[in-house]
Amino acid sequence: MMDQLYQEIILDHYKHPHGRGLREPYAGEAHHVNPTCGDEITVRVTGDLADIPGVRIFGLGGPEGRGGTVSFDVAGVHPHDVGQILDDLGVEVRVGHHCARPVCARFGVAAMTRASFYLYTTTDEIDALARGIEQVRRVFG
Repeated sequence: MMDQLYQEIILDHYKHPHGRGLREPYAGEAHHVNPTCGDEITVRVTGDLADIPGVRIFGLGGPEGRGGTVSFDVAGVHPHDVGQILDDLGVEVRVGHHCARPVCARFGVAAMTRASFYLYTTTDEIDALARGIEQVRRVFG
């Protein structure tokens, strides 16, 4: 029943957007491009996280088409707890249903942890995320 309600809300929003309409295309240029961003960072993140026991990555099977975000779950640990420990270690993630409650329902979870990456993301930051998740597993192990 809730899935149907969410589908109706999403369809209504699609047919009648509540925002300001379509955005103008971005006309700027990137001047300081990180050569490891994009697919290389996404491949690294999905590979590193997939190697950690108990971590489930949501979405497509591989990094193709994923973009700059990776949503994941650490088995047996609520995403808010994951986020708190990562925050204490200086690793920023987002937790919750990310305005996509039907996606959470589809995967059978109340919430997800999401890491985001952009041009300035470094491999050291990816390593810090992986170490942080290992710390989460030790704390809640």
